[in-house]
Amino acid sequence: MHVDDNAYMPINGFTTIDLGCERGNNAYNIVQKISSPDSNKFLSLFNQLWQDKNKLQDVTNVVIDNIASAYNENSPEFIYFVILYNIFNEFLEDISEDVLPNEATGFKNSKIWNMLSNFQKDAALAIINKLEKYNGCILADSVGLGKTFTALSVIKYYENRNKSVLVLCPKKLNNNWNTYKANYINNPIAEDRLRYDVLFHTDLNRSCGKSNGIDLDRIHWNNYDLVVIDESHNFRNGGKLSGKDNENEKENRYSKLLNQVIRKGVKTKVLMLSATPVNNRFNDLKNQLALAYEGKTSHIDENLHTHRSLDEIFKNAQM
Repeated sequence: MHVDDNAYMPINGFTTIDLGCERGNNAYNIVQKISSPDSNKFLSLFNQLWQDKNKLQDVTNVVIDNIASAYNENSPEFIYFVILYNIFNEFLEDISEDVLPNEATGFKNSKIWNMLSNFQKDAALAIINKLEKYNGCILADSVGLGKTFTALSVIKYYENRNKSVLVLCPKKLNNNWNTYKANYINNPIAEDRLRYDVLFHTDLNRSCGKSNGIDLDRIHWNNYDLVVIDESHNFRNGGKLSGKDNENEKENRYSKLLNQVIRKGVKTKVLMLSATPVNNRFNDLKNQLALAYEGKTSHIDENLHTHRSLDEIFKNAQM
């Protein structure tokens, strides 16, 4: 600080205590006084920096503009759109025609599409995008929000592209899924003529017999382009094998789904439906996601562009 040809240093701040006008809590506060002409060197150095426009600029108006923006009254709608933009801007930048639904298939002219609410249509388009980009997706809407109808619109899209579709569901949902593909008067989308196969989770444990009119000993498990798994949280425990030794180990339904349906044959996309994808731990979610990338994290790590592998991310999240 330069006052009346005298320089005082060090001055830590422009407070009454730092300037020595009143006593503070410090045990001591030493300030050195430098008299003229030595003090003029400090003043000259200050003026040199103050007038150097490469080092200092007047930002008064910029600060005022920022303060005005921060305290400006914005409508809730505007704030909502700003939030949406910041959440989804990377997705919008990354989107391309390669992963957008092909409307030339005519799926938007289907009965099921026109029965959907707007939020379900948005979900269906997002699901198709993720299936094309990541090979898998979990639709985790709450109970009662129409996950089945959203999934049916996705099935219609892929059937319009001549893809083979398998629905895996618990037995209690048998009538539900079979009605939507049957020529019944109580089928609201009968005109869409859906043709997907319906099998049960427990059928993955069987090697013979019939289920929904399908011979399990003759079925091409590896020939499905899309597998829709209803209540996918039933596969949350992964591919742990049962048996006391290697010879007696029995392939469980998760292992068979992964090895016989998804990894073998044609490239299989996986759509999972669950209102509760996580029951107890993050591995519940990880095991379901693994079905989409064939249990090989290197497949998904390349697409996610993360700094760490998915295995490490889930492990740290659980910790």
